[in-house]
Amino acid sequence: MNGDTVNGEPGSSAEAAPKKPVLHLNVTGACMKAYLRVTPTEPDQKVLYEDVLALLDENGIVFGVDEDAVRKFCDGSERPLLFACAQGREPVNEIAPQPSYHFDIEKKARPQEREDGTVDFRNLGLIQNVKAGQVLVSVDKPAPGEEGTDIYGRPVAYIKAKMPELPRGSNTVLSEDGLKLLAEIDGCVEYRKSRVNVSDVLTIDGDVDASRGNIDFGGTVVIRGDVRESYSVTAGRDITVRGMVESANLTAGGNITISDGMNGMGKGYLKAGGNVTGRYFENVNIECQGDVCADVLMNSTVKAGGAIVLRGRNALIVGGSYEAGSRVYAGTIGNENQVRTKVEIVSEKCSRILCGDTDPEDVKLRLSAAKSQLSELTASANEMMLSLTNAGDDKFLLVKAKMAAEEKKRLETLIEQLEKKAAEADMAKRMLSGYKIVVLKTIYAGTRIGIGGVLQTLTSDYSHTKFYADPEKIVTAPILPSDVDH
Repeated sequence: MNGDTVNGEPGSSAEAAPKKPVLHLNVTGACMKAYLRVTPTEPDQKVLYEDVLALLDENGIVFGVDEDAVRKFCDGSERPLLFACAQGREPVNEIAPQPSYHFDIEKKARPQEREDGTVDFRNLGLIQNVKAGQVLVSVDKPAPGEEGTDIYGRPVAYIKAKMPELPRGSNTVLSEDGLKLLAEIDGCVEYRKSRVNVSDVLTIDGDVDASRGNIDFGGTVVIRGDVRESYSVTAGRDITVRGMVESANLTAGGNITISDGMNGMGKGYLKAGGNVTGRYFENVNIECQGDVCADVLMNSTVKAGGAIVLRGRNALIVGGSYEAGSRVYAGTIGNENQVRTKVEIVSEKCSRILCGDTDPEDVKLRLSAAKSQLSELTASANEMMLSLTNAGDDKFLLVKAKMAAEEKKRLETLIEQLEKKAAEADMAKRMLSGYKIVVLKTIYAGTRIGIGGVLQTLTSDYSHTKFYADPEKIVTAPILPSDVDH
């Protein structure tokens, strides 16, 4: 603290001016306040307002002088020991902002309320899906600080706020201004260990049941347990279930894989944009754009855009209705009790080939006839050219030669068209051979099969047989090595 004193030593002459009190000035270390302390030299001395201002001015104190308070101090009969006569303006420091989370970091179950007021305890909202570029966490810029001023009129800097570090985790990215944390991919967001992560794979460590509710996720879902009755799992990509599935509903944009298999009890269904694979499927409705692969398909309804392939110890299809877009490959279809089993190849492309208006044999006959005519015409034209050489300018022969040349050109065009149609017919025939039902062991009597709209109920058992279609009927043939699905 600094102290200054005015009104020096008192004089010795009787005519001297009255003695003044000694004024002490104390300034705080930060130079933000000045205190006045008065030491009287005689009783009932007055403190002059002008003396105080002069003292402040002499010491360079030019800011924050409270002149009204000084005047009251000087006019008052009672004075405090220390009087604050000047005070600087404190700086306004920036305040560090707090991040705002745009998702539920507590991950609490929130059952959905239905329109009728009841609560759906199967949809708990535990999975929080986000899109790439979506804001996950944001922080505002702090309000600008303000400089202060000390009692000497000097600026006092304010303290800048330290911006909080946004909790960047995997698959997240900061915005250019650093004030937002964004999702880098589509997926589910999770707050864990003070970090925000986005994952395109959702792993369920256990069963899908009442503790987790229905799952709806934009990426891949991996379930390490089972999917219990009446629950649903929806994924934008693949679904993998390491256990079994009861009468639940699974919908995937990609593949569905069930390690143990599924008994849908007539209510469960699987819908996939890719393949469906499992050990067995019983009483299940399956619809997929790819292949269905299993060891057993029993009493189910299956529509596969690709193939239906049965592999394994049983490789069995029995009971139900099965539609494949290209082929069916199985060890056994149906059973000795002739349980109702329907297996079809349903394909628009196959149907178009079978219903085409081009008869390959007719095309070949027409092509052969056109080539014979061209050969004869070519020989005749050569004779006419020889005659013209010998006869000179014979107008009749010239007209015949011209007509022959035109006919030759027409036949050549016709042959080109017929050859193209013959090639297309051969290609169609080769393609048609790919639409087939292959049975390595036995397909039992009573099974109804269909290929491209041609339907047939088998009246006897067939072993080691493939079925394919021509335009009028389903044809049977022994299995070739090329038919075996490796």
